[in-house]
Amino acid sequence: MIELKNFVEISKYAGERFDLVQAAGGNSSVKLKNGEMFIKASGFSLSDVSENSGYSKVDTKKIANILKNKTINKEANKKKREFLAKELVEEATLDKNNRPSIETLLHSTLYKYTLHTHPAVVNMIVIQKEWKKILVSIFKHENIALVSYKTPGIDLALELDKVLATFVVAPKIIFLQNHGLIVTSENSD
Repeated sequence: MIELKNFVEISKYAGERFDLVQAAGGNSSVKLKNGEMFIKASGFSLSDVSENSGYSKVDTKKIANILKNKTINKEANKKKREFLAKELVEEATLDKNNRPSIETLLHSTLYKYTLHTHPAVVNMIVIQKEWKKILVSIFKHENIALVSYKTPGIDLALELDKVLATFVVAPKIIFLQNHGLIVTSENSD
């Protein structure tokens, strides 16, 4: 399966680059035509992903619907919101051998191939007070999204979803305040 091969290649490429990945951080995913998504599993480094291990399989539509769940969206208590989302992610997980990344929700609404990394150079910018101004200046000819800081998991995914709703065409480059970079595309290149 070409998608799995590309997913492994992208994961290993990023996972072996110390300028892109700090410690074991970062995650990757690929969506399949059958409605499933392979996503790097929790507890694995990007460089550990292979065709036989290091990832989990989830139902993409069920994962994406979590972001539209009214109970979660109305829940004011952060711990309860995270617990509800975690339960729904578990229900949408097709492969029970590995737990999907905490950032699975982020990947569900993006393009076919998604890579989230923590490049040192990007993080030097996204931690600054004027991070948005700096990035808009650097990427003035690119369609980029700038997502304010939220804790990883449901809160960050909801914030990303809110930001993406402001675009006619979803950007392929997404910067996360204090957190890193997401690159997403229909093409693995």
